[in-house]
Amino acid sequence: MNWQPSESDIAWTKQLIGSLKVGGSWAVPLNKSIWTFWHDSKKAVLQLGDLSDETNRRIALIMRDNLGWVVTIK
Repeated sequence: MNWQPSESDIAWTKQLIGSLKVGGSWAVPLNKSIWTFWHDSKKAVLQLGDLSDETNRRIALIMRDNLGWVVTIK
């Protein structure tokens, strides 16, 4: 994947995650996926969906490479 997030992509994702409670989930209607975020351990879990989807790959890239979170798939 050659895509790189813009500063606004990173800021938007950081703001969204910051608005969720620990263990809170984000449903992404575009690809019918669900992400859960554990702020205390900086762990993002893809609960529904997979990384074959471009949107999920972009979310994972921002979380891992730009925000320093561990990304796992349930």
